[in-house]
Amino acid sequence: MSAELLRGWAERVMREPDYGKVRQADGEGCLVSKDGLLQIPWPRLAQGEKNLDVDFLLATANDPTIEGTPPAYPSVEKIAAAWNRAAEKHAEYFWKNVGYGICTFQDDAIRALLRPRGSGAA
Repeated sequence: MSAELLRGWAERVMREPDYGKVRQADGEGCLVSKDGLLQIPWPRLAQGEKNLDVDFLLATANDPTIEGTPPAYPSVEKIAAAWNRAAEKHAEYFWKNVGYGICTFQDDAIRALLRPRGSGAA
């Protein structure tokens, strides 16, 4: 990636005082550097161990709900219950992510607790 692009991005990020500031659980490291660079391992392809072959990655973050003492992310059960309450309209977001291979380490456990797709509210 060009130094000019990185410099321009850092300058842009400096104008946003809350850039990269999202709630995190205790003990998590910095998510975004002061220059606006995501601080995560480079993504790998869903199948195999090969790194994703792109020049740069744009990402968005939600503002997660952090609860309890010590502060922690919601459990799989709480996440699945929220998706079930959101069915039909909003739970489709989860199913489309899964369908396009956008996965998290918890998706299988969440899917096991979801009402079948298309079943509507209970």
